[in-house]
Amino acid sequence: MQAHSLEEALENPQHVTSLVLSGQELTRVPAKIWKKLSHLESLDLSYNQIKKLPAGLSALTELRRLQLSFNQITGIEENLLGLLPKLKHLDLRNNRLRQLSLASTSLESLDVSENRLKGVAPVQLFCPELLHLNLSSNKLGLLSFEEADFPQLQYLNLARNRIQELPMLPASLYALVVNHNRLSKLNLRGRNLPQLQRLEIAHNPIELKVNALDALPNLSYLDVRYTPTSWPGLNALLHKLPQLRHLYGGISRKLQDQISGFLAEVPASVVPAQKEVFFKLWQGFAAGPVPVEQLWSCLNDAWHPTIQIGAYYELLRKYPARYGQLRSRTWYFYGQPAGDSEKLRERLDKAGVTLTSQLEEANGVLLGSSFTGDLPCPTSPLIVLEERLLTQWLDRQEKRFLTHSRERSQIGNMERLLKAHDDATFQLGIQMLRAQGTPDDLIPILLDKWLHTEKANRQNWSDILFPYLPGDLQVAIHNQDRIQAFPARRGKVGSWWKILQKA
Repeated sequence: MQAHSLEEALENPQHVTSLVLSGQELTRVPAKIWKKLSHLESLDLSYNQIKKLPAGLSALTELRRLQLSFNQITGIEENLLGLLPKLKHLDLRNNRLRQLSLASTSLESLDVSENRLKGVAPVQLFCPELLHLNLSSNKLGLLSFEEADFPQLQYLNLARNRIQELPMLPASLYALVVNHNRLSKLNLRGRNLPQLQRLEIAHNPIELKVNALDALPNLSYLDVRYTPTSWPGLNALLHKLPQLRHLYGGISRKLQDQISGFLAEVPASVVPAQKEVFFKLWQGFAAGPVPVEQLWSCLNDAWHPTIQIGAYYELLRKYPARYGQLRSRTWYFYGQPAGDSEKLRERLDKAGVTLTSQLEEANGVLLGSSFTGDLPCPTSPLIVLEERLLTQWLDRQEKRFLTHSRERSQIGNMERLLKAHDDATFQLGIQMLRAQGTPDDLIPILLDKWLHTEKANRQNWSDILFPYLPGDLQVAIHNQDRIQAFPARRGKVGSWWKILQKA
């Protein structure tokens, strides 16, 4: 039972386990609390004017949580906590403590932030079960901790102090916050910190080098904003910190924007070399000298769609096929085409294009847009043609006159059919496109309608839109919710990407 006043608690003292006396302008702890409410498990005395803790509090042997924040406490008897055998959480935030000496074999969380702790070693603690320690916003200059003082510690916050050198840190530490200090060196090398995953050292004068992080193999969150850094390059950082998921500072703002989503999306299990390739593709698709087999391996729905789009674009840019090569080579269809696969194979056979089901027999690849499952990776560079260009070529061979039409009167008539408010007129336009092909001038209308139409009402006309779209745009449409930033494209194709961005 929880009570919000002393009077309410004293009406039924045997059943009260939680007492909240916050903001009641108390100048001392009422004696009735330990005399009449010995079963208390939680006591909240925050936002009062208490200056001293009486020895009588030691009678609360069942107490687990003690809230004393925003008072005027100047000191605590060293043995007081030792007489509270079940105390787990102590909050002394925003008081007037100048020294702190505590010993407790049960305490797990201690908050002494925003006090007046100042100088060298004003804090002496022996808390072997302590997990969470907050000493931020004081004026601490030097701390002399020993690992044995709290061997279980997981979170240590020393932010906004005057610390020039880190104390001895326990191997169990999970998060270390030392923002806004005066660190002259990090001094972590040679220390055993295998569990540390979060490090915040923003606003320090230290010149941080990547080698200083050698002792942190599992670091996943690093904040070095407004701290001078000397990185040999982002790729080296990814090699040094393979588990890194969040990085703030130490790189340019442009690179920061690119990497913020990347590290959060790529699994930590990916090896650094593969992660380098992924990031090059993520940056904007100018991937540079990426091994061709790694580009093919990125065409996999297991990876983030931005990586798939980058690999798709790079393959087309580096190994483009020409129409004249269609009948002179043997082709392998890689991935799932946007159109009906059986009908497409029939059209290719009729046009005299040779297909094979064995990748090693092919010397050309026709790219689909859906890459499900484990697809084989070519071991040597092969020329590549995407489905959009293949569809346009087939339309020309079959004399579908609309695909390549430039006549404004024909295009205008089709626009009126596709923009009609009644479904029957729209479907008439669909039938004409299915018979005569889809020109690029009509794609903006179809794409906009697709993005603003219910899923059940648009599947029956996907065959006149998706085979005419670039494959990387198709990947983006099917994964729109997962993509944070769309690539920059120019010209006609760029206008289609902008329609997707505005959807």
